[in-house]
Amino acid sequence: MRRAIARGGKHRRFRYTPAPRVKITEIHHHPEDRDLEFVEMKNIEKRSVDLSGWNLPLVDYAFPDGSEAPAEAVFVVARSPARFQAKHGTLPGVQVFGPTKRLLPTGGGELRLRDGGRCDGKSYFPETIDVVRYGASPPWPPAPDGAGRSLEVRALSLDNDLPSSWRASREPGGSPGRVEEATRP
Repeated sequence: MRRAIARGGKHRRFRYTPAPRVKITEIHHHPEDRDLEFVEMKNIEKRSVDLSGWNLPLVDYAFPDGSEAPAEAVFVVARSPARFQAKHGTLPGVQVFGPTKRLLPTGGGELRLRDGGRCDGKSYFPETIDVVRYGASPPWPPAPDGAGRSLEVRALSLDNDLPSSWRASREPGGSPGRVEEATRP
């Protein structure tokens, strides 16, 4: 994606910059305990990404000012960060954000990650960085639908908006923080 950044003055000039690459890598949309829902993402950039003002509209969550994803880091947005950490413990190098204001739809939905409309101190129209239109019935893996498993991406190189790019997690409760394990052949 490319973004146009408007410059001041009567005549607008645009500078094009590449959008940061952050990918949705795991969705736990229907755990037995709904407070354990989470969305995992990975910063694929070799540099840190400022997440200030970024949001996940489906769950009504906005990252607070000063939020940052270090280079190649994994981070999680949890329905209840305290419950998430009680279940999964402290995951080395994984930031946990939240809480979300809404639950993920159990039957599927459009999970969109939008940026905050700022770059290098300039403002522009916010853009969609990643989107997954997940489901709970075939061709999506059915095991994550209330059976304790999450959806996890098969490989970072795949288009994560395709059902064939996802599988049920091998462990009940998902595999947060283990993207590299999940994406190995």
